[in-house]
Amino acid sequence: MKRELKVPYDDDDAKALLRQKGFNPDDVREVVDDVEYEGEFFPMEWFSYEGNLMMCQWLHANGAAEDISRADEAHGRTPMSEACGGGHLS
Repeated sequence: MKRELKVPYDDDDAKALLRQKGFNPDDVREVVDDVEYEGEFFPMEWFSYEGNLMMCQWLHANGAAEDISRADEAHGRTPMSEACGGGHLS
């Protein structure tokens, strides 16, 4: 709901969303294996793909700023390329 209303995430909201997506809320840079999508993702990459700018902003402000240009190990995709692939940049 906050995303639709463009209300910034507070820490509790962001950490709950990280848990919901299978990420470790105490390590915003950790790579996790996503069985549903058959791959490994780090939070900035995943939320860029989903087009969740507010979550990306929260991640950036809370320890994942370096992940903006980080490429995943499997395919070399960056969060920006994931956002493009998800149709969120034109």
